[in-house]
Amino acid sequence: MRACADDAEKAGANGDVTVMSDVLDKKIENVLDQADRMFIATSVGGNSSGASVFFSRDGEDLVFFTFHPTRKAEQIRLNPRSQSY
Repeated sequence: MRACADDAEKAGANGDVTVMSDVLDKKIENVLDQADRMFIATSVGGNSSGASVFFSRDGEDLVFFTFHPTRKAEQIRLNPRSQSY
């Protein structure tokens, strides 16, 4: 345990945060590279819904499609804030 503490002291707080951020970013990229579906949740006026959608990556953006008359399309039109999992 002491060796880990010594390494942390040498790196300093900012170095630790940067290293952890890089590790987390890489793990997220790996998950996104292996997935082709995500769950998207939308809500308008307390009326929430969720759906599984296919997606693709465009750099750091996640791109998915939906048909216009769907509930999620209408909710996104009214409230563009949504969450994906």
